[in-house]
Amino acid sequence: MRQWIRSHLTYANVMATIAVFIALGGGTTAVALNGSNTVQSDDLGPGAQVKAADVADNAVNGTDIVNGQVTNPDLANNAVTSGKVANGQVKRADLDPTAITAGITRVVAASANDAMGIKEVTADCPQGKEVTGGGYVLNGGDPIVVRSYAVDDDSWLVRAIDSTGTLPWQLPVTAVCAG
Repeated sequence: MRQWIRSHLTYANVMATIAVFIALGGGTTAVALNGSNTVQSDDLGPGAQVKAADVADNAVNGTDIVNGQVTNPDLANNAVTSGKVANGQVKRADLDPTAITAGITRVVAASANDAMGIKEVTADCPQGKEVTGGGYVLNGGDPIVVRSYAVDDDSWLVRAIDSTGTLPWQLPVTAVCAG
């Protein structure tokens, strides 16, 4: 049997057999034989996927991705940091409504509602928070505010005077605290 195969093994028979394999195998065999060591989109069959392990490091960059195709689930936690975002590109609509106000607290302290001529009220932030601003409201009487400022890292002070001292008035003070 071996002798018969050897006697019929000609260049034409070998090439005909290779041609049959190429025809039956389609483009897959041709890709394997072309030696280019690359795969193009048309080399992949329907439903084929290219996985991260198939792509060399730094081989894909922003110009290779269609706008809007990378979404939140595609990103690892903390993958996008402030250094990777161009100035002016994050708009209010891009933020969660609580992103700006999370961790901010308002604390209100108030004086008695009486005719005392001088009132000084301090609103203190909860432990672990720092004062970022403050304010006041004058209720009744005819007082004027002579001081309104952060006394230290966690307190806002307001001092007001009513020189007439005949009508009751109240001084509520608000501290805005964060942290």
